[in-house]
Amino acid sequence: MTRLGEALLDLDPPHPLAGGEWDPGPGRAFRRVIRGLVTSALAEVWAGATRDTTIGPLSLCLVGSFARAEGGPVSDIDLVLLHEMPHRLEGRVLDLARDVLHPLWDAGVSVDHSVRTPAQCRQVAADDLPALTGLLDLHVVAGSRELTDAVRASVGSDLRRAAPTRVDELLTGARERWADEGDLDRVNEPDLKACRGGLRDLDLMRALAATWLTDYPHDRVEDAASFLLDVRDSLQRVTRRHTAKLLRVHQGAVAADLGFAGIDAEADLMRMVARAGGEIAAATEAAVHRALGAREAWGPGGLRRRISRPRSPRLPHPVAHLDQLGFGVAVSDDALVFTDAALARDPSAVLELAGTSARTGLPPSSATLDDIASGVRAGALSGTGAWSSHRAHLFLDFLGAGKGVIPTWFALDRAGVPAAWIPEWEALRSRPQRAEFHRWTVDRHCVGTVAEMGVMLDGRADWLPPFDRSIIDRPTALLAALLHDVGKRPPDGGVDHPRIGASLVGGILERMGMGEWAPAVVSLVARHLVLAQAATTRDPDDPATVAEVLDAVDRDPALLAALVALTRADSVAAGEKAWNPWRASLVNTLARTCWETLARE
Repeated sequence: MTRLGEALLDLDPPHPLAGGEWDPGPGRAFRRVIRGLVTSALAEVWAGATRDTTIGPLSLCLVGSFARAEGGPVSDIDLVLLHEMPHRLEGRVLDLARDVLHPLWDAGVSVDHSVRTPAQCRQVAADDLPALTGLLDLHVVAGSRELTDAVRASVGSDLRRAAPTRVDELLTGARERWADEGDLDRVNEPDLKACRGGLRDLDLMRALAATWLTDYPHDRVEDAASFLLDVRDSLQRVTRRHTAKLLRVHQGAVAADLGFAGIDAEADLMRMVARAGGEIAAATEAAVHRALGAREAWGPGGLRRRISRPRSPRLPHPVAHLDQLGFGVAVSDDALVFTDAALARDPSAVLELAGTSARTGLPPSSATLDDIASGVRAGALSGTGAWSSHRAHLFLDFLGAGKGVIPTWFALDRAGVPAAWIPEWEALRSRPQRAEFHRWTVDRHCVGTVAEMGVMLDGRADWLPPFDRSIIDRPTALLAALLHDVGKRPPDGGVDHPRIGASLVGGILERMGMGEWAPAVVSLVARHLVLAQAATTRDPDDPATVAEVLDAVDRDPALLAALVALTRADSVAAGEKAWNPWRASLVNTLARTCWETLARE
């Protein structure tokens, strides 16, 4: 018993495959071994503690990750001691709990615990969402299985009776967590549990499924979660700490531990993490949408509403109501769909949908994204052929939609659309950043930069006088924002990315029917770091510093204004560390000096 903690850390688990698919088998087997060790140790202590007791019925249960056979090498052990003793005899139960827990604590094992009656379990489940999700997964270690089953059943029954209210509570907590942590497939240092698309979202889906309002694709989602658990287990072995935060400093060691090799091993690991997170996030979004839609038919009057709902005599399902927005795009159940499924293979129609989604905030429906993904696989949306002028302008309209471009872009990204538009984009997907001040992956940062640029160009963000945003060429600024980091790709991962990016941008824009903007965009991409580096590393009052910036933009006022805008958008999109008041002041001061110098010439 004294070596339990060391035994869990020093197990030598078989590694999952490090290729293009995760292998859910070995990691699950490893976690079953861990739970077996924990359960055996607990059962041994329980047998010693209850040898001379006549209290009953009693049940010692695991909750949390170990209850689901998802505990890692240094995961906390969460226990519940169930009993049915009257209040006047609860002291005997508490004595028993101490007899069970002290050997564990003496062995250095981290254990959280509670002692509850079935009624207390139902009460805490009604008031505490984390406790609710834990009690739904009670796993008996020793004692009365009947008592454990009864508690689990009563908590589930209470949840279903109060389903509409509990759904709102579950979603409120989840949305707050998503806002704080970001998306697992877009942050450089993801929290494998708390991010959107992380392991807590699987817990959320399980709780939603327990309401009977919705369900989720168990095999696909739990295979993705199993890979994230493999990564978490490796992270705990590498750090020997209870953590799920995959920091940059540990990504290389975790990649090696899991069998990833080669110069791009870390990026390969993070792409796999992102893919698993995207799978879970998409399933969570669909499960939440179904749960919210099902509440209408729940509770008193629900059966009557289902019976009286109008139906077509020729169709087995209710007739869908579409609010048509034009251009083949319509709204159905608060999501965007095509009025004709064949439009999912029309490149211009997909761009109409993208622009509408970014401007309205309505997401494409899951079924529509499935149809679009089918079109991508068939090559219908390929970016290798020349684009028409109409298609190019639809793309620019989409890029200029402001902050709404971010969720729409990544909804389409799960269907493979951006890489079909721009094949060079594939190398950027979920690629981690090297610089510490970057919060987001390369692709998320680029899309965030174009979103910030759209906001500035539309006058919805502060602008530095005496600059006049009207002199900036809008297409040039938007395309430079999107493509400024396209050079962050193997083999060097972005050390010389402005030069590499500039060598790619001309061909990309010619292919997309936007060659007229290529010279200016190439110039901005090649020099997009000049202003920020000069402001933060050189003397802004030195005429040579000013001359360096002005020479980079060929002393063109419009190009200088575009560079200032790109510098601000790039920095704001990188995160608070990149655009703090000190850095903003340095950049703004040098930009003003450059502008005034140019005005005097």
